[in-house]
Amino acid sequence: MAAKAKRKVVRAAPMALAERWTAAKREAFLRALVETANVVGAARAVGVPENSPYHLRRKDDDFARAWDRALDEAYPNAAQHYLSGFVLAAEDRAQWALIDAAAERARGRGVAATFVWALPQVMRDG
Repeated sequence: MAAKAKRKVVRAAPMALAERWTAAKREAFLRALVETANVVGAARAVGVPENSPYHLRRKDDDFARAWDRALDEAYPNAAQHYLSGFVLAAEDRAQWALIDAAAERARGRGVAATFVWALPQVMRDG
């Protein structure tokens, strides 16, 4: 039996965040966010991976503020509920600080209600 020839896989270098998020793409994303109040839908509308807007938001304070303004325009804070997940694995407990900080920011924005799920609730409610 002849040995199979190994194919060399050539991968393109990942596109830098700044290259992916041109000024025009940021504006288009923010317009789509105002129209839909849906981050994943807005990401798809401008052709970026679904997690990319979240990554940019963490890296760029101006973009984060523009995102908040877009959502304020799309959906008033007083009509919003903030829901956060839980941390299952003990080694991931540092994430609780991030969850708590995000919930605190939501309360500071004046959302109608804030919910943080914990494992017992998830186990109970499925």
